[in-house]
Amino acid sequence: MILRVGEKTTLARASSNFASLRTVVPMSIVKQWQLKEGDQLDWSWEARNGEMIIVIKKAEHIDSAAGIRFDLQRNGKRKKVTKGK
Repeated sequence: MILRVGEKTTLARASSNFASLRTVVPMSIVKQWQLKEGDQLDWSWEARNGEMIIVIKKAEHIDSAAGIRFDLQRNGKRKKVTKGK
C-alpha cells in the first residue's frame, strides 16, 4: 500500500557563503518519525517521468564500540542490520 501525503515548504539560503538551500521538516513528519534536533537524514532521489522523486530516511547509526550498524525505526527503537567493517 502506498500512502501519499504532501505539504509545501519554502526554501531559504542556508548561508551567504554557499549556494545550498534549506527548508523545514514539517511537524507532521517530525512527530510521525519522532525526529529531534541533531538527527541526521539520508537523502536519495531519482528522476521519474519528468519529476524528481525524493526519499528521506532517518540516517543509520553505527555503534562504534561494537561496529554494529543499526537502522532507527519509526518507533525510535534501533534494529540491528549488519555487522560493520
